[in-house]
Amino acid sequence: MKWERTLPCPGFSVDPPFRTNDGPRPIASGTGWKVDLVLPFYAALQKNLGHKNPNGCSAVLRVECGGTTVLIGGDAPLSSWLRLEPRSANVIRAPHHGGNVIDVADADYGQLYDPIGATAAVFSVGSNNRHQHPLPTHLAAARRG
Repeated sequence: MKWERTLPCPGFSVDPPFRTNDGPRPIASGTGWKVDLVLPFYAALQKNLGHKNPNGCSAVLRVECGGTTVLIGGDAPLSSWLRLEPRSANVIRAPHHGGNVIDVADADYGQLYDPIGATAAVFSVGSNNRHQHPLPTHLAAARRG
């Protein structure tokens, strides 16, 4: 928010931190690569700001380079991922460090990983991991997907 008042360098711009129903928001691109913001949707951002679950407006980026696509999940819950399109990628960075992201009744982690069809999943976890992430059910679904 500080950058909205005082830009860090000439030519820097601050765009709204959400996408619309028109599709992903382009963030950066060059020859053979691009980065798009695919989540959150504006409605999710408005609904979750100031509420007890700020993860509902967590960002997910889609990075494409040299024919490889990577989805980088923040802490977005499953309900957000189910709205995401396109959902296919070669690699996924698991959301919430492989912790609990299920916020939909009768759901499982397969609904996150199966449609993506990635051949690799990355779980970022610190060495001082008191939350026991990643969850075994999250890992199993990533392996299956």
